[in-house]
Amino acid sequence: MKIMNTLLGSALVLAASAATAAEPAIRPLGLDAADLYREQARYPRSSQALRDGVDPILNKRQINKQFMAGPNGEGPMLSIWNSAISYEPGEKVQLFAELVKDTAVKPIDLLRKLEKKSQNLTVTAKLVGETSGLMGEVTYRDNGKGADRRAGDGIYSASFTMPKARAPQAGYAESVAVHVQAQTSQGEFRGALGGFLYSNPGARLTGRYRDEMRDGNMVVSAEVNVIAPGRYHLAATMDSGKGADGAQPMAWAQNAAVLQPGKQWIDLTYYGLIFHDMAAAGPYTMSSITLTSALSIPNAMTSVQRNVYSMPVHEMSAFQARPFNNPLLMDAAQRLEADAQAK
Repeated sequence: MKIMNTLLGSALVLAASAATAAEPAIRPLGLDAADLYREQARYPRSSQALRDGVDPILNKRQINKQFMAGPNGEGPMLSIWNSAISYEPGEKVQLFAELVKDTAVKPIDLLRKLEKKSQNLTVTAKLVGETSGLMGEVTYRDNGKGADRRAGDGIYSASFTMPKARAPQAGYAESVAVHVQAQTSQGEFRGALGGFLYSNPGARLTGRYRDEMRDGNMVVSAEVNVIAPGRYHLAATMDSGKGADGAQPMAWAQNAAVLQPGKQWIDLTYYGLIFHDMAAAGPYTMSSITLTSALSIPNAMTSVQRNVYSMPVHEMSAFQARPFNNPLLMDAAQRLEADAQAK
């Protein structure tokens, strides 16, 4: 019996050890964050590799729909959106609205049965500037005319031209709220609040670009015409031509400078190591670029310009391959690793 108890005890110990060994070790989250910091530290903050293939400039300009349900969360919901997030003096704002059962479905069947002129649903909006007040009122239509693209599809459309006489001072922007009200033929009311920026940029890109290799990095310069003195921010995404569709965002660069009126150049430096890490020998295209007036909050934004400049192919040996080792990020990574080891 004593031998049997000893064997049983040993078996239990071995089973427990096996179960423990089978369980994967939980890696501290701090080490994951440290790895991320070390990866980001390979490049300066002003020039980053785009490993996910997402253009950060276009991503920030994506349109987000706003949804508002009825009393006590009742459906259908009123969804509204604009064609852009910022408009300049004289530009036409495209406004859209629809009723949906939820955020994942198309317009409800009721709207598909409306008459061609969509008289069973009334949608209106007031455009109100944060400082300048009421700018105008619009009525949305679903009749396939004017701003509306297709009659009877349940998407109501309206347009509004931004009045030049109400434009902000050059280099400044104003937030504009869009107060939308909708009423069905059954007397149901829905309301939603959207908005956009009314931007009057203080500088614009002239369309002239140039590039050169400098210390193993590719430097692309853009000419700007400055109207109002102040601080300006330039950002651009470079494609490598490696994607399935012939274009793949590979690098992003930015620069900010205080500029005086007149034409002058702003440099964008694409760090050489990026070209090695992304195995991108070219050709290269400036696929998106935008200039922002950073004179106040909110910033005045220009529209994104696409595929504006092509750069020559360079031998990979022309690009330096040294990690930048951003000291702030490296220090943060070391502290996270030390904290994880101490626990």
